[in-house]
Parts: sequence; C-alpha cells; structure tokens
Amino acid sequence: MSTGTHTLSYSILYPNSISPNSVTVVSASLYMVTVEVSSSSKTIDVVADINGSVPDGYMLRECVVTPSTITVSGTKEDIAEVDHALVEVTLNGATSSYSEYLSYSLIDIKGNPVVNPKLRCSDDKVRLEVPVVTLKELPLEIDWVESGGSQKSDISLISPKSIMVSGDESLLNQLDSIQVDQVDLSQVMGDDTLEYDIPLPNGCINESGTDTVKVSIRFRNLQTKTVECSSISFTNVTEGYTASAVTQSLDVTLRGTDAELAKVDGKNVRIVVDLSEMSAAVGTYTAKAKVYVDGTESVGAIGSYQVGYRLQRS
Repeated sequence: MSTGTHTLSYSILYPNSISPNSVTVVSASLYMVTVEVSSSSKTIDVVADINGSVPDGYMLRECVVTPSTITVSGTKEDIAEVDHALVEVTLNGATSSYSEYLSYSLIDIKGNPVVNPKLRCSDDKVRLEVPVVTLKELPLEIDWVESGGSQKSDISLISPKSIMVSGDESLLNQLDSIQVDQVDLSQVMGDDTLEYDIPLPNGCINESGTDTVKVSIRFRNLQTKTVECSSISFTNVTEGYTASAVTQSLDVTLRGTDAELAKVDGKNVRIVVDLSEMSAAVGTYTAKAKVYVDGTESVGAIGSYQVGYRLQRS
C-alpha cells in the first residue's frame, strides 16, 4: 500500500469461542475507515534534564538514558517538526542513586513540545539512571623511611596535600587518607622534587583534576661529608663457611648538621653485610651492605653500598 490517506472497508473477527453465525451486526457507526500510511522515520536523541540539587558531601555523576535514541515515524512533514526527546526528573536532597522508567516529551528545535497524535515512537518509556555518589577530601601521605641525617622533620611537604574523591559512601567511610608511596630518605642524595601517580582504591574517582603528586624534598640546615671506612663485617654466614671481604674500604657519604658531622670520621663508621639471603656455595660475590654511624643519632649514611666478598669453607 502506498503512503498517504486511504479509505478501506473492514471485517469483524470474533474470538475462537464465538461462532460468526451466532452474531448479527444490526448497525455500525462507520462502514469504511480512513487509514493514513507513512513510511518516513528518523532517529532522535533522548536528552535528560535533571532538576534539583543534592546535599553537601554528595555529587551527581553523568546520567545514563537507555535507549539513548528513539525512532519517530510519521509523514515527512510531521517528523520534520521533531528535534529531540526530553525526559525530566527532579531530585531534591537525594543521597542515593536514582533509576526509573519514565515517559518523555517530543521537542522541536525551539524547545517547544510537539503534540501530534499521528506520530509514532519506537519506545513508550526510557530508563533514566542518575548516579549519586559521596564526596570526601582525603589527605595524601608518604611513607617516609627515616635514618640518621634523613628525618621527615627536615624536609618540606607534598603538593597537593589532599584530593577530592567520589565513590560509594560505605567505601569512603573506611578511608582516612591515601598512601601515595614509600620514600627512603637515605636514598635521596640531595634536594629534589619527585613525582608520583596518585593511587585510588577500586570504585573511587579522583575529582580534583590532578593525577600526580609532587614531593619536594628540601633538607634544611644539613650538609654532607665523605669519609673512608675500612671496618667491614659479615652477619648470618652459613654454618661451616667463612666470609672475607674482597673490598677493603669504601668512601661513605654522611649527612647531618655541620656540628654533628665534625664529630664523625671513618672510625665511627661500620659497614655490615647480611648474608642470610645470599648463596651458600663457595665463590666470590657482591652483596648490598648497610652502613652504621656510631656515637651519634643525627648523622647517617646516604646512598647505596656494595661489598665484594669471598665465601669459603671453614
């Protein structure tokens, strides 16, 4: 059948339980019906309009409309009026997410409703989902590993100090801060600025707009001094073996105040090698060493040190 208006006759179909021979049509208001046939259609967007507000400490995330588009059918002239579909909801003081099937209105390009009973739409309702999440400001923290001459109190703080995070309320209630990373101050040789990615718990979103944190390390009133150390010893040597140093001495860099550094020389420094996790086979190896400074708690070695040693049977 072609598009346009057609006048057609009709027939009456009865349920299977009723015989047509048992029913007589006495009269009818119409003996012919008018049918308008249209094959024009177009796809339009479904736009959501969220009114109202949520309390402090909560946030509306971007809503989701399903389906996001619908198909409108009718004559070319009728569907040309339609620009989009509008679904509206008012949320006042909502503290939990909203989800509902809602009716919508057809809207023209000027924002006015289109009321035309001849138009047909592919869906009567759409599902509107509006996530409502909790907001919480969480401090950013560094796990500082301190040592003599490398104390947390001697350095500056990180930037930013905190970020705003959104997520499920029950999850955020368990969080008091975000641990960014661990920094061993003895391995920071001097003033420096380090940058780290901000880790987020699963299910949380960083709303602050920055994904990294800068850690500015500025050692206040501290100096460095290099001494030669020849005191090298070993611990946790495998029973039945003897360890002897191949490295005879190391230049060790110390950090502290001028006054405390003046009290320290190579005689105050000891280098100790822990062999508990090293090979027990006879041979010559290199192992990481730990440096101790005796006679002061405010001076410590900085940097990493390796010692060559020989392992022999006793």
